[in-house]
Amino acid sequence: MRLRNEEDGQALLLALGFLVFFGLVITVILGFAEASVRATTNLREQRNTVYAADGAMDGAIQFGRQNLAVGAFGAVPCITYTATLNGTTAAVTCVALGNPLNADRRVLFTASVDGVPRITADVLYDGTATPPASVYVLSWTYLR
Repeated sequence: MRLRNEEDGQALLLALGFLVFFGLVITVILGFAEASVRATTNLREQRNTVYAADGAMDGAIQFGRQNLAVGAFGAVPCITYTATLNGTTAAVTCVALGNPLNADRRVLFTASVDGVPRITADVLYDGTATPPASVYVLSWTYLR
């Protein structure tokens, strides 16, 4: 006659319990890793867009320092300036805001990426200086 051992099969139940537990933990960890990868990709795209718009805006403002036609009365369009950074192309357009009787040139620049406005800058160029003109950035706004 054989006596029955009451511990038979308990090791199997413990092993299955550990497998289920660690399977759930690994699933949750992989979910967090996937979210991190997606966030990194989205941040990279956003950064490239902002850098391209920012660089194009800086370039357009500096172009206006040398070129007296930028923001001059009657210049339509003011300018169209483009720059490509990290594979992203930004276009800058502007509108003259100044008084035609004033020597200073006031210009509103708008930088767009893929047709979506990203940055606006209100800039005042000193009209009494010879090129390169002094620049006063009155406002710089990031648009979302």
